[in-house]
Formats: sequence, C-alpha cells, structure tokens
Amino acid sequence: MAKLASDYLLILLASLGLLGSQLLLKEGTRQTGAISLASVDDFLGLVRQIVTTPILVAGYVLSGITAVFWLVVISRLDLSLAVPLLSATYYVLLLLASSIVLGESVSLWRWAGTLVIVVGIVLISQR
Repeated sequence: MAKLASDYLLILLASLGLLGSQLLLKEGTRQTGAISLASVDDFLGLVRQIVTTPILVAGYVLSGITAVFWLVVISRLDLSLAVPLLSATYYVLLLLASSIVLGESVSLWRWAGTLVIVVGIVLISQR
C-alpha cells in the first residue's frame, strides 16, 4: 500500500511539474507575443526568443525535470494506468490554474467536459 501511495504522489508531482511548465511557457508567450512559424526565419527567431527569455527557459527546464519524475512513474506502473491518472490529475489542475492563476474564463461546459473525462479515466484505471 505504501508503494502505491508513493506512486500516486509521483503522479501528482509529475502533474504539478507539467502544469508549472505550461504556466511558465504561457506567461513567456504573453511577454514575447504571438508566435509564427511561417518561414525558416520565423523558426530561427523563435529559437532565439526561447533561449533569451528566462521564463521560457525555466518552463523548458521544469519540463525536463518533470520528465524524470514521469520516467520513475512509468518504470513502476503500467502505462495504461499511469497515463490516465496523470491526465485526470492534470486536467483538473489545469482548469483550476487557468481560472485562478491566468484569470481565464472557464465555462461551465469546460468543467462539465473535464468531469466527464475524469469519470471516464477513473473507470479506465480501475484495477
């Protein structure tokens, strides 16, 4: 039981890391503006923008750290269990953070859709 609890804690940490990295990347794009990849010059400009914007660098670093937690999780659990658990946790955290941290308007339909997804994921992940 303790092993399972630690696995769930790692899934929560991976979800939080994924969420944190996405929030950092979103804030970075708010600071730098809309991105276009219509040409090779746009792509090179984007790479330059990423490496010179600290908040974007932080988002990618956190994403890399999160990947390490995720490797630990998938080394211990079936992928068909780990991914749904991560997804359900991440969906809920993302909606909360989008509303609270980013100030986005999250409609009742988004909450209802997320609830349906979470219920489905809970059913899928039953042992």
